[in-house]
Amino acid sequence: MSAPTHTASLFGGAIGVLQQLANELMSRVTVQVGPLPDVPIGDVIDTRRGAARDAADAVEVLLDALRGRHDVDPQRARATRPLLLDTTVQGSSSGTSTRLVVDADAPDAGWGTAGRESAMVAVYVDGVYHSTIVVLHERSEPYEVNLGELPAGGHRVELRAATDVAPTMPVVRSASARVTSGDEALVDRYAPVFVMRDCDTGERNSSSRSDAPLLMTPAITHHPDGSRTIEYRVVLSNEDGGTAPPDLLAKFGRTIDAEPLYRVTIDADGRVTDEQYQSPVHRWLAFDGEHHGARPILRVSTANNLVSARPGLRGAERWSDAAIDIIAPETSDHEVMRAHPWTWRVMALELLREGRTAAADAVRGARQIGDPRRYVFLGPLDDAARAAIAAAGGLVLVLADGSRVLAKIAKGFAAGDFHQSALELPDGAATDAVRGVADLDVSAVVLDADLSMRVLRPAARESAGVRGAYVRA
Repeated sequence: MSAPTHTASLFGGAIGVLQQLANELMSRVTVQVGPLPDVPIGDVIDTRRGAARDAADAVEVLLDALRGRHDVDPQRARATRPLLLDTTVQGSSSGTSTRLVVDADAPDAGWGTAGRESAMVAVYVDGVYHSTIVVLHERSEPYEVNLGELPAGGHRVELRAATDVAPTMPVVRSASARVTSGDEALVDRYAPVFVMRDCDTGERNSSSRSDAPLLMTPAITHHPDGSRTIEYRVVLSNEDGGTAPPDLLAKFGRTIDAEPLYRVTIDADGRVTDEQYQSPVHRWLAFDGEHHGARPILRVSTANNLVSARPGLRGAERWSDAAIDIIAPETSDHEVMRAHPWTWRVMALELLREGRTAAADAVRGARQIGDPRRYVFLGPLDDAARAAIAAAGGLVLVLADGSRVLAKIAKGFAAGDFHQSALELPDGAATDAVRGVADLDVSAVVLDADLSMRVLRPAARESAGVRGAYVRA
């Protein structure tokens, strides 16, 4: 046996032994999860099982080393990352927070093009790594980075191109500081910092290429005793693991991932009384991890974008985009996406690029759907509309020539939160020809040929003889 072959055999045997150890550790806990590469085994062990969790972490680190996986250290990378902009911002007073508003683009990138999906901009404050912006050419609004409560005085902020973890070079046109107060400062103070799934090995789960974080949307609940609970939701471009795209469309009406990942309760005196995070396999656990100031540090640790309270195990780049919107607890995913129309295009481009769609005349795989331009995205639906569509077996659409077609519901129709769903058009019909929705007063979105969002709005008059039809914006 040659030396390289012998070495490879030894490595293969070592990985096998470690995987057996990992499986043994897993057999000693009550929660079971999917394939080992998708979920680091220590993440699913309850925090009360400290020794078992630590052992599982050690196994994961050894497995990563044997697989040749290693992360970029963004602090060490500062010296080699090209400087894009160097500015000074002033620290804010107590009770306020500072945001960095960045006008950036990735002119050579396209989220639908493999190998040049995005760019990344790393943020350094006073020479210390802070976070990284995922820059998408498709985004049509500036980025806001949550710098938190900066001490009084001037602070040097450097924006550097993180070309070691993203495929293209970003452009930064400008950056300016904005001081927040009130509810904005409140959500900034406790907003999670997320360690993204980004490394220099080009793995499919890198956030510069897939499942990119797009928006943070906190919801504040005010309680009678003066306390407040903030639930932080994150919108991501896709969900690599977990629920298959056909089921996502039927149950939730979208294939972006919208997860509530962290909750914090603050009493009337400003003290934190409870912190929880949504761990793998959708378990809410008391947060017992590290903080950056008052902000928890969470690591995206699964293929369906759930998180771990242990940031040091994998990954290095951090996402600290500020909340663009503060929403009501009952606000749906579709309402957030309609407020940011570019998110629909990003969702569709990732589906097309990753081969999650199939041609109309092709046999579809279990995780494939049709072209996203062949769906009507509905929701949120009230109980009456949901029941009416379910009873009819679908939704009647009015076409430009006055004819009608039935877009049929699929198994699991609107079964998820907010009662949203996506219905595929029948053969021969195209969303460009859809003029409205017959008879029902429902919210609906279609995607044009260029993947831009179009909202079907209530008509001011009867259209094609149908009362309450929806017409395109």
